[in-house]
Amino acid sequence: MITGKKAALRRKWHTGAVLLAAVLTSVTTLSRADTPAKTLNDFNQGAELQLRAENAPFYRLTVPDNVWLNSAWPDLRDIRIFDSSGTPVPMSLTAAKQVKDESARVRFVIYPLSQSRTEEQDGNRKIRLKADNGTELTIYNDSADSLASPSTATYLLVPDNKQQLPLPLREVTLNWPQQTGNMQAKASLFSSDDKQNWSPVILDVPLMDLKSGEDALLAQQIKIPGYISGDESRAKYWLLSVTGDNNQAPPQITTAEGMSSRTVERREVNRFDFVPAKDTDGSMIYSLPNTQSLSRLDFHIDRENTVLPVRIEYRSGTEGNWLPLDNKVLYSLVSDDAENRNSNIRLNDLPVRQVRLTAINSSWRETPPKVTGVKYAQYLTFNAQGSAPYLLVWGAHDANGAFLLLSQLLPGNNLNNQDAIPRADVSEKVVTLGGEAKLLPAPEAPPPFAWKTWLLWGVLVAGVVILGLFAVRLLKEMKTEQK
Repeated sequence: MITGKKAALRRKWHTGAVLLAAVLTSVTTLSRADTPAKTLNDFNQGAELQLRAENAPFYRLTVPDNVWLNSAWPDLRDIRIFDSSGTPVPMSLTAAKQVKDESARVRFVIYPLSQSRTEEQDGNRKIRLKADNGTELTIYNDSADSLASPSTATYLLVPDNKQQLPLPLREVTLNWPQQTGNMQAKASLFSSDDKQNWSPVILDVPLMDLKSGEDALLAQQIKIPGYISGDESRAKYWLLSVTGDNNQAPPQITTAEGMSSRTVERREVNRFDFVPAKDTDGSMIYSLPNTQSLSRLDFHIDRENTVLPVRIEYRSGTEGNWLPLDNKVLYSLVSDDAENRNSNIRLNDLPVRQVRLTAINSSWRETPPKVTGVKYAQYLTFNAQGSAPYLLVWGAHDANGAFLLLSQLLPGNNLNNQDAIPRADVSEKVVTLGGEAKLLPAPEAPPPFAWKTWLLWGVLVAGVVILGLFAVRLLKEMKTEQK
């Protein structure tokens, strides 16, 4: 049986423990306080955004050259967009590209071919095909076997302009006279640019013209696989063979129409001019303000009719060993007012800060070549929260990336082309915010007085003392009652 005094002591014990736990929780929460969010003064520079449309929920801009060259990080993790109140807005960084589908219809002129099979002395099989206009084709080996069947009709298809197709052929639609009964056949397609060497494009595509009561099934398209590309898909000459099933006579093809198409991806680029400086050994060192992941290097020689063999090296910083890139002959030739200059060097996003050119048994005299770095541009798409004007800022070494995926910024939208999003232009007037010091790591400040740590230890020690006093007092009172 618990007496009144014992119950009172236990209530005191419980109250003290709850108070101690509350104090510990509050102190621990203070010790785990987050660092403040980035503000405008945490960045080196900024520029105002000029919106081309009013009251749009989203805008996009192309990251300018000067932002790349003055950012603290090559992946642009340190850029932000702030509204007029200094609050950052959600944004997404994506490749600056436009995807466009191009298509064109192709009308084929059809030449029916008669055939006669022969055998060469060396055993190679071949078949001769001849059109009414005198065109004669010879098909060898495996392709000849597929065309030699008595139930096979063969046609030469030539684009009506008699030119190579400007776009890859993706589909051919065949037409034939109305059939009195059901018809099934198989079609094969071959391509050639010279009417001598033929490549199979697709074989044994089913053709159907079936009727059942009032229902009808018509299959008259030949779909060309996507892996057929290049000149093979844009050939000047096409050979069509149609073979009837079960030795049936094939349908007579009266017209053939093609659909050619392709998907074109166009990407914007940024260009950075390297600053040249002469090295002590006579070579030229070209530098950028920071490291950039470049897609290619472009070279330009001002002197006309000049050939310049050079050794090209690079490095990702301003110190360290030079790494070989290429030995190349730079040239600038002019003939009959036509310029002929050398090609660029592909880098595939290689991080480059400096490039060194060394002449090989030659000299660039007083005018060294110009070097330009090229990289694929990036779109910055943002949600126009808050109010204008919006400020694009950059240059903060201690910043972390804050980008959303485009699918997160624009949920429910699948935008291959971002043309539908209004543009925002970056003002040429750059304002200094926190200054160039923000491009460097923040200096290590001397450790402040750790008052939170001392407070936490003090509360812990006090708590242990209080709990001990409660325990001693409770033990004494229990002994008194037992006597």
